[in-house]
Amino acid sequence: MISDQSLEKLIPGISDCEKEAHLNLLPDSYFAENDVGDIVLHLQMVHDLLNRISDADSFGTLIPIINWREDEKSPFTIATIVTWDRAGLFHKLTASFFYAGYSIKSASAISREDNIAIDTFLVSPRDQENFSEYYARQIFEERLSKKLASTDFGDSKLDEFIETLESGEKESSDPDAPQLSPKVEVYDEISKRRAIINTHSADAPGLLYRLAQVVHSHEFDITSAHIHTERGIAFDELRIKSRDPRARIDRDQLTNLKCSLLAALERINH
Repeated sequence: MISDQSLEKLIPGISDCEKEAHLNLLPDSYFAENDVGDIVLHLQMVHDLLNRISDADSFGTLIPIINWREDEKSPFTIATIVTWDRAGLFHKLTASFFYAGYSIKSASAISREDNIAIDTFLVSPRDQENFSEYYARQIFEERLSKKLASTDFGDSKLDEFIETLESGEKESSDPDAPQLSPKVEVYDEISKRRAIINTHSADAPGLLYRLAQVVHSHEFDITSAHIHTERGIAFDELRIKSRDPRARIDRDQLTNLKCSLLAALERINH
């Protein structure tokens, strides 16, 4: 674990009590998956969120803290969002990225024990030629703020827009090209508290958003997502947990989820 001395040097102005509380509220896996720079950034963002909450009205407490930075290891952008965890948060995040013109390359989601969520996405423009980073970030932040303030999980306008894009891609594709049959595999962990979903399908606009939509409808939340696309084929791994932290995941739940995911992918791919 990162030392208190390192935090003191890198983040002056945050009390030792707050630093200790932050680190103790995070799962052990967090420290294996994040380097010192990430840990420092997240601590500062959580500190800013708590300050905003203490100073804001009831609506202001819903506004997330967002950080954008370029990834030193790739041509992509890293977006980190810190806010209160809530049902369907990942689904709303993926919808907001799509509205803003981003394609999601990978994602991870961590929640503190007090339900402060730290979500990180690696993103890139869907259309490089007609893309403005400045306006895209504005659109994302505006859309996300509206979605977090709403209890409505549906988005018929976005669904119609994605279907329009998808129809255009199908019309321009080779009709004689072989069709890829989608595959879905679901594995539960030994603890029965979490599960892993692997999907293999043709890539399509808003694919992660649609998968998140199905997962949300089955009372699960996504904790991380890893996406790899090669030659138009998408390989997605989603890690999920039950929305009820006390509930164990049973085989029937996973079977029903698998069937719904497969049906959604078949609709998209055909």
